[in-house]
Amino acid sequence: MYQSEDWKPNLFLVGAAKSGTTSLAELLGTERGVQLPVLKEPFYFVEGYGIKNKDEYRALYRSGGLWRIDASTGYLFDRLCPEKIKEFNPKAKVLIVLRNPIDFMVSYWEYMRANGSETLDFCSAISEEEARRRHSAEFERSCEQWPASYWYTERAFFFDQVARYLNAFEEGEVKVVLFEKIIRDKNAIKDIYSFLGLHLRGDKELPRVNESGKARPFIHFLRFSKYLSPIKQMLYKLLPVSLRLKIRKAVFMGSMTNKGYEKFVLPSEERAKLADIFSEDVEQLRRLLPHLEFDLWVDFSK
Repeated sequence: MYQSEDWKPNLFLVGAAKSGTTSLAELLGTERGVQLPVLKEPFYFVEGYGIKNKDEYRALYRSGGLWRIDASTGYLFDRLCPEKIKEFNPKAKVLIVLRNPIDFMVSYWEYMRANGSETLDFCSAISEEEARRRHSAEFERSCEQWPASYWYTERAFFFDQVARYLNAFEEGEVKVVLFEKIIRDKNAIKDIYSFLGLHLRGDKELPRVNESGKARPFIHFLRFSKYLSPIKQMLYKLLPVSLRLKIRKAVFMGSMTNKGYEKFVLPSEERAKLADIFSEDVEQLRRLLPHLEFDLWVDFSK
């Protein structure tokens, strides 16, 4: 159907979630020759979620330009995505932003709480009992979102996720950076621009987007009311997937407010427990990526 393949996304910002990926996509999207679609996370390559129709995916992008961005953070965790992306566009490049796994978990849980998707306190949400429930077939059937959105602990084990991309792509096609580095060191942004062949004009800082807050009660009611569910399901069936995702994202963000919000601080003893859990995974990352400054992750500094 298509005469040319130059519409295909060729820059994938695959995650991790709550690690500056959206901010980085927004920054790159301001550059000439870089396309960032309105729907930044189409989730096209995640099985059973997001846009599944190639025509809808194609409609997000224009032909031409230097870079066309897909910033779906679910691509890092999904085991099949690296090979799918490589097969889809062998010339693609991949950017991975990693964050201290404990801070990632807390920030992602806060985000889910803020938009009304998460009802449990942090320790309950990551408990073994709750983890088993969230891996059940019943939970998957009842979940309006991608079920892995609730797997905070599993998604924080980054070594295997990164290794899959390094194995699927050639050297020089994947760049891994640390969130803690790019928010402190402007040279880190310059390095990303260099990787993409972009000219950095002046100093660039990451814009602040997708910050956490707390849920707005009325919007929360509209999203989760069982009484409205049949109406929502009927309307959703009439809309294309791309439009449904845009609406979901708008409602998602509109459900949060910073008014009266107090940032959650994880008790030191709980941080220590999680540091023990992730210590080996972080050590494997050190060996895999010796050029990165993992000592910026204060829970794992040597």
